[in-house]
Amino acid sequence: MTYEIMEWSDLKRAQKDQTSVFAFCTLYVAQPNERVDSYGDMVKIINRRMEDPAKVMEAYFTFENMLKKIRCYVLLKDERVVAFVFRRNDGSWVSNAQNLQGNDLDELRRHVGPGVWRQISRAA
Repeated sequence: MTYEIMEWSDLKRAQKDQTSVFAFCTLYVAQPNERVDSYGDMVKIINRRMEDPAKVMEAYFTFENMLKKIRCYVLLKDERVVAFVFRRNDGSWVSNAQNLQGNDLDELRRHVGPGVWRQISRAA
């Protein structure tokens, strides 16, 4: 297993797509412990579960655009997105750290550093 943390601007296009879908679904669409990281799966879930799928898709595209403009870190494990950390315009940090366990959690903590980790921990 190899871990790597990257900033949004350093990700390949496919990794950006996977990250934006994974982060949006983790935060707004998916059930707890449900992993959604493909655009097709996201669209199916939104169409099936959401009252207004068009509005949710519009929110997704807004979210994807936001990721380009803010500080965003992505933890990859064997080139697959396992964690995201981003800083909102108001200075607060958002991540999926509360969903991580074992080595994934340890690697995220190690890669983001103690200052960011404290802020993430407070937000969780």
